[in-house]
Amino acid sequence: MKLGLINWKHNINESIKNSLVEKGIRVVEDKKSSTYEALNEQWESLKKRSIDILMLSTMERDFNFFLDFLNPKKFKKNVFRLVGDFSTTTFLNYLANINKDNKVIIGPVFNGLTSESELFEIYDDFARILSTDSIEIDAKDQNNALDFSSTENCSGILTAWNIYDLLNALNTDYFNTILKGKILLLDNLPTNKVELRTILTALNQKKVFSNVKGAIFAKTDGIDVKEFISADFTELERLNLVYNFAGFSKKYVYLNKEIIIDKDQSVIIQKI
Repeated sequence: MKLGLINWKHNINESIKNSLVEKGIRVVEDKKSSTYEALNEQWESLKKRSIDILMLSTMERDFNFFLDFLNPKKFKKNVFRLVGDFSTTTFLNYLANINKDNKVIIGPVFNGLTSESELFEIYDDFARILSTDSIEIDAKDQNNALDFSSTENCSGILTAWNIYDLLNALNTDYFNTILKGKILLLDNLPTNKVELRTILTALNQKKVFSNVKGAIFAKTDGIDVKEFISADFTELERLNLVYNFAGFSKKYVYLNKEIIIDKDQSVIIQKI
């Protein structure tokens, strides 16, 4: 089963939709969305490439709308190979959790402004990752700010979220609350301390951090997250914590698969 989610406000989408339908891809049009992700003007060249992929649009509508419309029972009966970015983490994590055979990969943002060469590189990287058994997520020699000082060597199943998506997903019918033993990667952190404190407090109240083994916090402008946690959320310091993750530029990682935090080598890797 293949699926394409597109935004309706671009004239080219009619031809894209027709091409998707011809290829056996079910298309869902979100007519209330104002953004445009994944499918763009390079479609004529891109559609010649033979990658089995779900292409997602930013989900501004209620997540329940999509799953109710698409029928979750069908998702459980099909195996997907899916790539998306941090604007679609609710959907990505849902599909990663309902079927262990799904290959759900999160990586760089790609949108209507992505150049043709960049888009092809993203898709080629996606195909390469599907054929490899080891992924380097981030290393200190590539990101000098990555801080391993608050963690021990550990491993766990990765769940990666846009922090706003995680907060919103907690109130949906489809959120998987089983986080025990997992390592939580949080991206798109607020740049305002009051807002960050509010969100982390809400996540704490929902016991999101109660059973996770560790957390990787993205770098955010204007806030020293490590200092912030130490001052306001000392209870989190019992976890394995990595700070200043710079996000995905040309990196990919599987959701709901094990990652290894190697403090000694200052590297986070994933072996499939």
